[in-house]
Amino acid sequence: WGPLWGPWRCTVRRPWARPMTGDHRLTMFEELAFQRKSVKRFSSEPIPEGLLKRCLKAAQRAPSGFNLQPWVAVVVTSAAQRAQLLPAALSQTQVQEAPAVVVFAGNTKPADDMHRVWQMGMDAGYYKTEYGPTYRTNVRFMTEAGPCGAVQVMKYALTQGGSALRPTPSVPLSMQGYAWKHTMLPVMSFLHAATASGLSCSPMEGISEASVKKVVGLPSHYTVPCIVAVGYPDPSELERPASPRFPAEDVIFDGTFGRPLL
Repeated sequence: WGPLWGPWRCTVRRPWARPMTGDHRLTMFEELAFQRKSVKRFSSEPIPEGLLKRCLKAAQRAPSGFNLQPWVAVVVTSAAQRAQLLPAALSQTQVQEAPAVVVFAGNTKPADDMHRVWQMGMDAGYYKTEYGPTYRTNVRFMTEAGPCGAVQVMKYALTQGGSALRPTPSVPLSMQGYAWKHTMLPVMSFLHAATASGLSCSPMEGISEASVKKVVGLPSHYTVPCIVAVGYPDPSELERPASPRFPAEDVIFDGTFGRPLL
């Protein structure tokens, strides 16, 4: 019951409770965000059935360009498969110590799902019929890379040069970069959802991508920016401080680079 009780217990709807204000919700999220930290050691406590799926379904609400949702998550829980991931994770022991590892992968051919996404949007009332031709043209322009990515490089060069004459959409140089960008948004959402549930995570980018893909059977057009070990923290982690962050005035600016937002 421990993970169910914490600063977020008041999110449970009660008929006699007052509606939460925006400030209350923000305060709760701040507590969540500042509590989150990466851990290196995990306890042997198992993760309740269904909890990871809840966290990942929440992560599905992360945004993506044209709503293409170009990512998947493969949850690895068996000890044998996690042992296979160990050399792929360059012997980082979190993958064996944690009861689960989530492999996040981005799709470098998102246009293949364009028609499915369009139909979903139409069925939900999210898209209007008249937007269809523009939607399909824009998706193809932004994401169809051509043989060996040559078309994508050409489009990138043309749009960069065209921007000198008039504002032009910036096309990604590589579809791997596109896929990683769109995958890390749900990764961060997952980290927050896991923290809210009482779990701790260890995101890892020091991996052999080809080896990870082989262990979980990913198709060739998927690319892996990171894997996340997840579970309940070892008691030793509770005393370890969180990693520091730059002062806000070095990162958050007002109107122009270098002028701190007050």
